[in-house]
Formats: sequence, C-alpha cells, structure tokens
Amino acid sequence: MVTADLAIVAVQLDGIAVLRTRRAAGIPTVVIVDHPTIETLLAIVGLAAEGLVLMTSPAAAVADCLTVVASGKQWLDSEATRLIIDRVARPAPPILTRRERDVANLVAAGQRNRTIAERLSITEGTVKMHLHNVYGKLGIESRTQLAMELRVCGV
Repeated sequence: MVTADLAIVAVQLDGIAVLRTRRAAGIPTVVIVDHPTIETLLAIVGLAAEGLVLMTSPAAAVADCLTVVASGKQWLDSEATRLIIDRVARPAPPILTRRERDVANLVAAGQRNRTIAERLSITEGTVKMHLHNVYGKLGIESRTQLAMELRVCGV
C-alpha cells in the first residue's frame, strides 16, 4: 500500500471527484485549475482543498503552494481569490417571476404594452403592473434602462 503526504489533482481530469476521494482519506490536496470558472472555484473551496493554484501561475507560485500545503497550512492562488471575492461581493440579481421576465424580455425587444398583452394573453393593465414590479426590483425607471439591464446583467 502506498501512502501519500500530498495529492496534486487537475480539475480537467475530474479533479473534483478525486478531491472528494482524497478529502475522505484525509490526504492534503492541491488542486490545479486550467480554466477557472467561479462554479469550479467555489466547489474546490467548498470541499476544503488545502491548496488551489491556477495552471497559468508562475512556477514559483506552484512551488510556494506545495511548500505551504506540505507544512500543514492552506494556500489559495491570488487570482482565484480575486475571482471568488468579486463573486461574493457582487449582490445577487433580483429574482423576477416567470411572467415578469417574459414582459421584461418583450419590452427589451422593443414591443409595446398592447403587443405584449396580446402576445401573453393578458391585459395592458397587467403588463403595466408587471413592468412596475420589474422597475422596482431592478431599481430602474424606464424601458431603455430595462433593455440595458437585461443586456448587461442578463436578469
């Protein structure tokens, strides 16, 4: 039987599954990430990997990570840290109902209230009510702002 002091796994080689196995075995693990997505980074942090380093990091950073983790501490790549902090610091987009999203998307596409009402089989008054709710949730005041918000944030 081989015992390991430290495991190094690459995410693109199903590193998340390997990380789960290594964590269950109590083996300190360094995860190397090739193309970091926020979902991947959060999964790695959530599984309490001792080290996380990006594939694009300089060799010295990888060496630092391995040294720190081998000494029993944790190490997180500075770029990964920035990505995680940016995600956590950004407020979650407001939750629109399905109908509010339908109305908002049609407004953003340039449709008039009457056309939206006919298309969704609702009254113009209901369209206006949905728009009022959408404006309030998004903190905007006009159809133009709504179209820009949808384009930028994809609410």
